[in-house]
Amino acid sequence: MRKRIISIILTIMLIIKPYISYATNNDVEYIDRKFIIRNEGLVNRPYYDIGGLKTYCVGRLASRDYELKDYYTTEECLDLLEIDIQLFADAVAPCITVYLTPNQFTAVIDFVYNLGPEAYCISTLHRDINHHNYKSLYMDFIIWDKVDIDHKLVVIKSIHDRRVREYYLFIRKQS
Repeated sequence: MRKRIISIILTIMLIIKPYISYATNNDVEYIDRKFIIRNEGLVNRPYYDIGGLKTYCVGRLASRDYELKDYYTTEECLDLLEIDIQLFADAVAPCITVYLTPNQFTAVIDFVYNLGPEAYCISTLHRDINHHNYKSLYMDFIIWDKVDIDHKLVVIKSIHDRRVREYYLFIRKQS
């Protein structure tokens, strides 16, 4: 009898699996890479971002010890994006205590990609997501629309617009 029940449960799970649209806390398979690339951009040559930090490929910050090449192929940049997405997903996994839809997970990872896992894990955004307090989410995203320029926090329209896109992706129903 027990084997029959387990068999029925497994059959049901196989049938409904395609209709379940949630991402586990660090399942990077569901992250929309195009969303991140649209927000970060893909630049094959090293450049300085708006905050004056040396950057390359898909918003990847260069460490001081790393010797940058003059040019990265798109394939190299996409490979580095995969590494970064996994690193960020792993870093914020302990901070996420609820299931997220693929859209929600993408919005969180995009936020983390831009600001770092430390910022996410101490933010009201993380706390409100974990407590399903979605009424405050718009402001939770928007509050992070500034860049430190000459030791002053300055609102940057492109960053503000990115936070708005992340918010709307987060609240969008999964299709």
